[in-house]
Amino acid sequence: MKKIIKIFFLLIFLICNLWVLTNYIGHKITYISFSLLSLIYLFYMFRPKSIFFDNFLGLFLFLGLWLNFSLKIKLKSIFPKGVQDFKYWFSDGVGSFDFSADSIDKVLFICMIAYSSIMLSSLIRQNFFIYKENIIKKFEKKFYIKNKIFILTSFFSLIFIFSLINFNFKIYQRGIVNDYGIFINSLFTFLFFVLFPSITTFIINYESHTNKSLKISIVTSIIEAFLNSYSILSRNFIFNPLSNLFGIYKLNKITNNFKHTKFLYFLVLIIFFFLISVTLVSKERNEFLIKKTDKLNEKIVNDKKFNSIDNAIISFSNRIFKIFVSRLIGVEGIMSVSSSKELNFKLFYYALNEKYVRGENSFYDKFKNENRTSKACKKNNLEKINCNINSISLMGIIAFLFYSGSFLFLFFGLMIVCLFCSFFEYLCYRVSNNMVFSAFVSQIFAYRLWHFGYLPANTYKLVLSICILIILTYLYKKIISKL
Repeated sequence: MKKIIKIFFLLIFLICNLWVLTNYIGHKITYISFSLLSLIYLFYMFRPKSIFFDNFLGLFLFLGLWLNFSLKIKLKSIFPKGVQDFKYWFSDGVGSFDFSADSIDKVLFICMIAYSSIMLSSLIRQNFFIYKENIIKKFEKKFYIKNKIFILTSFFSLIFIFSLINFNFKIYQRGIVNDYGIFINSLFTFLFFVLFPSITTFIINYESHTNKSLKISIVTSIIEAFLNSYSILSRNFIFNPLSNLFGIYKLNKITNNFKHTKFLYFLVLIIFFFLISVTLVSKERNEFLIKKTDKLNEKIVNDKKFNSIDNAIISFSNRIFKIFVSRLIGVEGIMSVSSSKELNFKLFYYALNEKYVRGENSFYDKFKNENRTSKACKKNNLEKINCNINSISLMGIIAFLFYSGSFLFLFFGLMIVCLFCSFFEYLCYRVSNNMVFSAFVSQIFAYRLWHFGYLPANTYKLVLSICILIILTYLYKKIISKL
């Protein structure tokens, strides 16, 4: 089965490359080299000796670089004026990028340097840490079996109550600024961003060792992610369950408790609830403005409600497509940064020390002359001091490091960052002996690097949160061992 999937993937990959190559205006050998290295990179990051950080960063950057670039270059050539209200394929903005042959070749060269750096860091890490086992202690297994009903009931009750509180009072929600103070904001961010998903991973790990069914694991993963994403108005539902799936799958290679069909069933459910989550969150964020077009005019359909099933299907399809295209982060950032003539370490230092100012555009948006936050504030007739909207675009870790203008700094800087993240995965596994938990933590780090660029110095908060989780895990194990 694996060989058939690989052959099918390679065939599709080859067809796509040949299809895009006809529209590539740079040196053809550059795009061929980029595509070949992208494929090598993807397979290398999923090799038997890979860890979860390799897997997630490999997948995210393959999507954000090769797929993003290839898809949008082709769409730009087929639909130069866009489709419906989606007028600009590189929707995150590319600054002063001129789409010349030399400029495009330079972007792909930067991507290839990044691929090489990440693969080298993974090779170095391989000499120190790979997964060999995942056996929970007897006292943990006994504790979970004895208190299973209480643990599950308490967890579902807690997440439901806090999700309801967070949703109603709008404490921690994506893109929205509030005035609740640092303690309340930090608490709810910690709960929804790391604590609740982490508890989910421990339940899944215990279930994998004490139960021959994946039902409770699947239900726990999907319910937590669904309530979490809807409460914080995030369309990133898919990532936490996906990390749970990766963790269980790799764990199953050691325990061999479940058939592969069960993982396929889990994946289908993740996609299904992801589509529902995106629909509900988009409507809640007032982004479902559906337009009904006829030969004479366009008008907004009755307060964002659908007049027919056809309109609903069309609107839903457009929304999913737009989210997919706009969320493939990576190439636009490299385009906008590489096209600048002001790259140096001073610029990198300024970007690294970016401070949040309410109602003002981010450093990166100012860099590429975009006015996302200020435009959103003016649209809602809000003064800067009262603006509760924070609209930003993101660039990714590769473009951020290239603020320096140095290819060597990009190569070695990215390698050090990846080794640092891999070390944290190792640390999480050593303390928890829980591969599902390690998968979740690595997914957070990989996702952060994929979406890097806004308030970069605040990354310490993520690192601090993971350190707190590690400490809590250590204390939890000590306590239940004595109980």
